[in-house]
Amino acid sequence: MAQRINCFERIKSFDNGNACPPNANLILQALTSKRCIDGFNLERLETIGDSFLKFTTSLFLFYKYPDLNVGDLVILKDKQVQNYNLWKKALEKNIPEFIMFEQFSASKWFSTVFTSNEEYIQEIDDKSIADCIEALIGAYLISYGPVGAIMFMKWLGLNVTPQNYINLNSIHWLPKKNLSSKYNFDENEKLNSLYVNGRLFDFEESIGYSFKDKSHIVKAFTHSSYYDNTITGCYQRLEFLGDAVLDYLITRYIFEDKKEFNPGELTDLRQALVNNSYFGCLAVKYCFHKYLKYLSCTGMGIIDAFDKKFKSNEKEIIYGHFLLINENETEQSEDVEVPKILGDIFESVAGAIYLDSGFSLDAVWKVYYPLIKSELEYFSENVPLHPIRMLYEADEKTKFE
Repeated sequence: MAQRINCFERIKSFDNGNACPPNANLILQALTSKRCIDGFNLERLETIGDSFLKFTTSLFLFYKYPDLNVGDLVILKDKQVQNYNLWKKALEKNIPEFIMFEQFSASKWFSTVFTSNEEYIQEIDDKSIADCIEALIGAYLISYGPVGAIMFMKWLGLNVTPQNYINLNSIHWLPKKNLSSKYNFDENEKLNSLYVNGRLFDFEESIGYSFKDKSHIVKAFTHSSYYDNTITGCYQRLEFLGDAVLDYLITRYIFEDKKEFNPGELTDLRQALVNNSYFGCLAVKYCFHKYLKYLSCTGMGIIDAFDKKFKSNEKEIIYGHFLLINENETEQSEDVEVPKILGDIFESVAGAIYLDSGFSLDAVWKVYYPLIKSELEYFSENVPLHPIRMLYEADEKTKFE
């Protein structure tokens, strides 16, 4: 009891410089390591915080550098979200001193409430400190929504909005900016031709969303090999954005599920539902690939071959990657390789909708939830295990060198 009072007294002094004070319960959870073997720890909050950090970083980079290629965007994103950077930001704000990292020990414990002339030093590794940062982001996200989390991230020194800018009266946190492309008459004629000849109006009808700016949907289905489209460029930047959007939406959905999955289940569900192979399967299931503009006979042959195999083994291919029931399914699953380009266009369309709708996560979810609903429900009832974790849990004495 005395230790718990002591922890809450420490948390009260946690000041992040924001207008809204932190929720003490969530902040304590976000700063409590699994090693404490307490009734709660940071791991669930870390999962949602990690996803939101990657989403907001990807969006800001996409917004700030409209002409930067996807390779450079990925490099900049990785620099911000890597553990080393989060560790540095934590040290700058003295966050490690608030972390509860070790299991309670009566011989080592002293009360900071009643004792001021003693010092208890914990040795905390860099990753654990970075995990706390992600968990704190998750705590502010759950307590105050996206803007509250953005305020905390800006206080940390993370680049998620233009410097010295934040709109506290909006559900969105970036300045209004017209990201739609402007074309002359001839370019608009060419764009319309690509849209009509590609029968993209059929695709819009199938997903229940009509694009205000048709260049977004044309771009979402244009591979870099398709040189006939000289107007919009290829889908790679939209894929970069869409990947982060889908990761956050799906992670947030399973995080808020009434089953309240434990951290291990959350991780396994996220790995099963947010990956290129799974998205590629859905792209074929809902005929995204029929609208792809791609100039490669070999590549199209591979896509067509997967399409045929998928139609004859849909459940085995989608579920077989995660839940192998017998030897026959194992052999079938190993023989299936989902072409990466299929997952890419599934993500690029999500990015296109998010952009076209004025950065509306609701608009993307309205389109994509029906597409993934059956798998969300199935895996929620049958949480898949990652093969490595399955092996480890089968024999906890197993050691990996």
